Amino acid sequence: MRKIIFVCTGNTCRSPMAEALFNQKMKKDTSHLFLAESAGILVSGASQGASENAIEVMNKEYDIDISAHKPKILTLEAVKEADLILCMEKMQAEILKYKYALDDVVQGKVFALLDYVGMAGGDILDPYGGSYLDYVHTAKQIDEAVNLLIKKTKDKGEQKMIAIGADHGGFALKEELLKHYNDNAENEEEHGLDWLEKNFKLKDYGAFDEARGLEEPEIALKVAEAVSSGECSAGILICRSGIGMSMAANKVKGIRCGLAYNESVAKSIKEHNNANIIALGSDYTNLEEAIQYIEAWKNAEFLNGIYAERLNLISEYESKN
Repeated sequence: MRKIIFVCTGNTCRSPMAEALFNQKMKKDTSHLFLAESAGILVSGASQGASENAIEVMNKEYDIDISAHKPKILTLEAVKEADLILCMEKMQAEILKYKYALDDVVQGKVFALLDYVGMAGGDILDPYGGSYLDYVHTAKQIDEAVNLLIKKTKDKGEQKMIAIGADHGGFALKEELLKHYNDNAENEEEHGLDWLEKNFKLKDYGAFDEARGLEEPEIALKVAEAVSSGECSAGILICRSGIGMSMAANKVKGIRCGLAYNESVAKSIKEHNNANIIALGSDYTNLEEAIQYIEAWKNAEFLNGIYAERLNLISEYESKN
């Protein structure tokens, strides 16, 4: 069972509402992979329970009883045990990162809720001291975010499948990458949410030995078609230089294959070009470097903006031919 902790200031309204909404929705999921708790950064000793409006809104609008909730402060022990910590405000997330920086227990698992699920707005509005309608508005905002969070956690529960292919020149590096990622993927439960976010299992499209058989274009097109069709979410191609593979893959509609020869370029091909396939040159890339490039590419985020406009020009041209 993986643990998510929702965090707000006093643990009397926003975070207990998020906890209740998440756990109610997850009861419908037979896998029961996640359980939510809540806590506060500054919990008052005078706080006896959830705020009256929070209790009333949860009861009337969502048929959830949170009257037994008792506010609690977020402890270092709870932080260490959590797989994911989601704060109602960006500033709260920054406070936790700063507070626990020396303990090295928050790396990669503390986020602002809206940022984590990709919602605009920055912060969950604090209804404390407000009217019933203020609480209704905040609860709706939380409910929407929780729905997106559940979808994201379910997506992570479904192992990512990445196509990989190499010609005879890239065969040895391909085999090393298969061993690295697929052996680790067998133990994904030990690594929690951060592992599911960043790692994946590779599906091998050949070559299957070092003897010269299938040529670069044949392998590249197999991998590119798997990505284009949605059979795999992304792809990795390897030949001695990486150039031949990338040239062939980019002939398939919807494929954006970029050649990576250092970590910065690997990150850039995703940020600027939204590359769905990375090409590597085995003559110039060892296993450690290949892993670095793949991780940089997979974990980078497309920047949109002017870069999306440029990609649209390519898509428009593809649609004409």
